[in-house]
Amino acid sequence: MINLRPLSRNDFFLVKEFISQGRRYQNTLGFEQWLEGYPSDDLLETDFSLQRGYIIEVDDEEAGYVVIDLNGDPEYDRLSQIWTHKGRYAVVHRLVLNDRFRGRGLATALIGVIEEHIMRHGISIVRFDTGIKNVPMQRLLTRCDYDCRGSYAFIWGERLAYEKLLPCT
Repeated sequence: MINLRPLSRNDFFLVKEFISQGRRYQNTLGFEQWLEGYPSDDLLETDFSLQRGYIIEVDDEEAGYVVIDLNGDPEYDRLSQIWTHKGRYAVVHRLVLNDRFRGRGLATALIGVIEEHIMRHGISIVRFDTGIKNVPMQRLLTRCDYDCRGSYAFIWGERLAYEKLLPCT
């Protein structure tokens, strides 16, 4: 069973380890999306204080980290012309699984859990961005019916933008 637990300050070291594992995995695939030192303590503190950071638990084991920002993202707003759907949206950042959980076929189910969390908050639009060379994430988002909106220059680099309309009531 996949669960999202709100980030605590005690989780910062764990999150940094997950990100470090994700960075090493990216390197084995021939790209680097997360630079060394990312995320900073200040960014994790912001994730914590804004209540947008979550530890991913699988059968009560800490399996990864994700940011679900129910208030959107100013950078996505700056690029408002790229999005199909208008209105309140959630954005997902820093999705990473612990090495022990990668390759188990959990990612599609995890996206479903993230979408359910977003829908419980009455939001029906979800947006992601990912690196041009991050083929595993591109495949996951395509498999989960996200629409690729193209490649755009975000302040954090050239990324593919993805969007999905959820069946919210």
